Amino acid sequence: MNPIRIVGIASAALATLSLTGCWDSSDIEKNRYVSAIAFDYADHRHTMFAQMLDFSYVAKQEKGKSESPPVTYVGKGVGATVNMAANHLYQTAQQKTLWSHITSIVVTEAALKEGVQGFEDAYDRFYDTRFSQWIYGTRDNIETLFTTPDLFNMSSISTILHEPISNYKQRSWIKPIRWLHFFADILEPGKTVVLPTLSVNQSQWKKNREAEPKLQVSGAFLISGKTVKGWLSNDQLIGLRWMNPGTERTPLPIMDGGRVIGVLSLGSPKVKMRETFVKGLPRYRIKLSVKGNIVEMNDAATEQEMKRLAKSLIRKEIRETFLHAVALKADIYQLDYSTYVHHYDRWKRIEKQGNVHLTKDSLESIDVDIKLMHSGMLRTYVLE
Repeated sequence: MNPIRIVGIASAALATLSLTGCWDSSDIEKNRYVSAIAFDYADHRHTMFAQMLDFSYVAKQEKGKSESPPVTYVGKGVGATVNMAANHLYQTAQQKTLWSHITSIVVTEAALKEGVQGFEDAYDRFYDTRFSQWIYGTRDNIETLFTTPDLFNMSSISTILHEPISNYKQRSWIKPIRWLHFFADILEPGKTVVLPTLSVNQSQWKKNREAEPKLQVSGAFLISGKTVKGWLSNDQLIGLRWMNPGTERTPLPIMDGGRVIGVLSLGSPKVKMRETFVKGLPRYRIKLSVKGNIVEMNDAATEQEMKRLAKSLIRKEIRETFLHAVALKADIYQLDYSTYVHHYDRWKRIEKQGNVHLTKDSLESIDVDIKLMHSGMLRTYVLE
């Protein structure tokens, strides 16, 4: 064979090795990107909802305010298993569906009660799965949740369904939870997951005098050992904020004789816990310190009086939430988990005997300290 020809063939073969290898690439505009999914269960059948947003609309928002309402698509698949429900969606998706852009997961009360393993196993085994998504429970209609927009014709991608942190920092009540932490905590013995629930508020906002529905966190499901213990409302969970180190800012109206004499804005709680054992059962003593400032103050009130009343109110809120959770046989403050970690032998003994780990008497005492960093622009600073 001609040497020149051999060199030519070899060069062509080597050139093919340098190709970038995009044989299976596809046009991005032909893909269907799921932004949120939801799980439901009814009549012995699993249902999966998929939310898809028009990303061209999201891109337009970066250039300025949009005059047209956002476009949201919600699909519904039904099957004997979660995987079969997802496959049911494919038959009308028209093009390839991608699950790697999911930022939020919603689970209905019915799906939670049927068993966490029903959706957890199917989702975690899928190769496109990521573990950074936010997860919520709900008692509302999924399609209504998925089509509730943000203000100013902004896309749903900027609602608390997809981006809850900035809202939580401004009003810390029930901390958002990611799928990774949810999945880890439901597997941890003695631990209770506080799963925030989303609902639609139909009346708080209006657009040109017409009701404008908006998403809100309305409460939380308490889950332990993959079992739903029950649900508590925002009002019933009022004490949880003081026991969460992630609380950045939360209001506390100071009541005296049935009237409000001022309002504190508090955050950065630091919790220390000591436990003793009485007749083999744990008793807990909580020491809490918070920082904050005065945002409103009646002229007749004094700073010391407000601090005294605030301490009493915080103790009351912590205990009330604890009792609401105990009524559901749930450990809202992870007290039982502390025993599991620090006194495993005693925890195991209680478990084997079948005794109730927590009772209304388990929370023995609550000590509260408040440090007011300043009292507003019209008051002098109080640094110590």
